[in-house]
Parts: sequence; C-alpha cells; structure tokens
Amino acid sequence: MECESVHPCVITSDQAREVLSQVPEAFWQKVTRFIKRWKHTPHAFELPRRDLFTPGLYTRQVFMPAGSLVISRVHLTEHPFILSAGAVMVWDPYAGVRILRAPYTGVTKPGTIRLLFILRDAVWTTFHATTHTDPETVEKEITLDPTEVLGYLESKHEPCLLEQ
Repeated sequence: MECESVHPCVITSDQAREVLSQVPEAFWQKVTRFIKRWKHTPHAFELPRRDLFTPGLYTRQVFMPAGSLVISRVHLTEHPFILSAGAVMVWDPYAGVRILRAPYTGVTKPGTIRLLFILRDAVWTTFHATTHTDPETVEKEITLDPTEVLGYLESKHEPCLLEQ
C-alpha cells in the first residue's frame, strides 16, 4: 500500500530516499567509517538533552559543551530549530560551512546531516510534529543513523515515516 504525505512536514520513504540519494555514496561511506571509529574512543559521549511533549509536538533540547565535535543523525523531515545559546561552526549539505550564533532560528530540510564544532557552550532545540510520546520512537521515525543510510537507500520498501 502506497502512503502519501498528509502533513507538509511528513515525507514518505520514497521522498526521503530521493533526497538522501542526492548526496554521493562516498560521503556516506566516509561518515560511516568515521562514526564507527569515533564511537570506540574515550572522546565519545552522549549529549545531555531535555524531552518535552505537548499535543502533536515533540520538543528536543540538547546542550553541547564548547570544544565538542557533534555529528547529527540524518533528518528525514522538515522542521524548525533554534540555537538559543552559544555559537557553533556547522556544515550541512545544503548550506556548506557557516558559523551560527545565538539567538538563531532556522529550518532543517529532509536529508540534512550536520557536522558541528561547538565554539561556545550551546543549546540547540528542535520541534517535531508527531503523535508519539516516546523520544526513542520519535527519533526512529524522523531520523536515521548516518551509518544506516546506504542500507536504507538500497531497501525496497519502507512504511511512512510518521503516522498521523
């Protein structure tokens, strides 16, 4: 059964696959190798986060300490974000390298992965339309681990990323 987007921020697996396939395969291979190596170093750590749910909306706030290198998950939906504190040097496939300073508000496009170097302690908040109330469930629906992108692109069928 083919699914259709019923909300402007919700995309089907075919739409996600199309966006992600525009990034060269060699990029995903390099990111995968880097992440697999980095996860096993003493420098890898989980960022402190705060999860907040309101009807139809998941808000995720992450604190990133100065000097950190952060690799985001791959975003499968379009959604707003706010940098409310600090400064970051960020690379993404849409805008290249730039420095963002708080206060800053932007929009994440589907297929975005970010590589960030944290210049000053930073607070980054994202907002996601969803009916779910479990952070891990939402994360699996709206993002993809960068190390899984190549397998995702090769898969034949995926369900809708978000259920309405």
